[in-house]
Amino acid sequence: MVNAASVAAVDYTSIAPAEQVSPALRRALVSDAVRVLLQLAWPFTWPARWYWSHSEHQVGKKLLVDRLLKQLLPSAPAEFEAELTGGGRVFLQHRDDIGTVVLLTGAFEPAETRCARELTSEGSVAIDVGANVGMFTVPLAMAVGPLGRVLALEPSSENVRRLVRNLEVNGLDNVDVHAVALAEKSGEVLLRLGADPAFHSTTTVIRARETCDCAVVEAQTLDSVWQAAGSPEVSFLKIDTEGGELEILGGGRGLLRAFHPPILIEAKGKARVRELDAFLLPLGYERTRPRGFAMGNYLYSAPSERVSATASRPLRTTLLSWLPLRPVRRRVPGLAAQEQLAPNAQR
Repeated sequence: MVNAASVAAVDYTSIAPAEQVSPALRRALVSDAVRVLLQLAWPFTWPARWYWSHSEHQVGKKLLVDRLLKQLLPSAPAEFEAELTGGGRVFLQHRDDIGTVVLLTGAFEPAETRCARELTSEGSVAIDVGANVGMFTVPLAMAVGPLGRVLALEPSSENVRRLVRNLEVNGLDNVDVHAVALAEKSGEVLLRLGADPAFHSTTTVIRARETCDCAVVEAQTLDSVWQAAGSPEVSFLKIDTEGGELEILGGGRGLLRAFHPPILIEAKGKARVRELDAFLLPLGYERTRPRGFAMGNYLYSAPSERVSATASRPLRTTLLSWLPLRPVRRRVPGLAAQEQLAPNAQR
């Protein structure tokens, strides 16, 4: 306990002058000060957060987020814990786009997550193509339950390590992680690395997230992964691969004809939507965009499927409640053989 007498007895001559403060201590003090300022100012930023989450216009968003907000947030490897819609949690990095979206809006694609959980049958198999760090893998694993399985496919070794870690955090052992890309034919493909790990692509990296880095990764087909798992019943399929969706579907005709699973898919641009329609509608699918879905996200399902996923208030996530965790290691098929990502692409 500190009392007046002890305060009066402090020898102030023993305190190091400002110029002698170590760089590490100075950074810690600055970080603490920034955290306090952000926590105090956050309630007053609701107009900017509303604009981000509701407006379809892009004017000012890049400047607001990339040039201002992200520069105030802790850099990697600092993380914070985020609750997922319907249960589960993941650890995200503040400056990654997914992490920033969660900080701005409280959740990442909550309507899509509710839709995925509703359509996934307990005891069945769900497939997450482009699993990233587990934003859909974790909810799908909870939906299929201990008697079901999730096949999670992610070609980026960095994302795979973070995905495995998030699975460990949730105590999930019903997920098979495959460190491979999916394509129309098996072999090898060139993975183009984005400046943000959510934008790696086997086609083209989105503008403003391009880099010159790439890696050669193993590629399999959707049918080959499904058949290697024993050709089980698949109740849900999610595909988000930044442009490679059509080629992935082309390698999964057997699965699609066998079970017609509902497909949650991202399609950027009207031309890509028309291509997906031309491929999937003849197979008996219908395209919808349920209420609350983000721009570019669609649900393809058989006419018998019914979706009641609606937009609701997102989960509240503390702005800067990050916690350090020990890295979790698990053997993942295909990861050891994958070429290492370029050093300047690691985050």
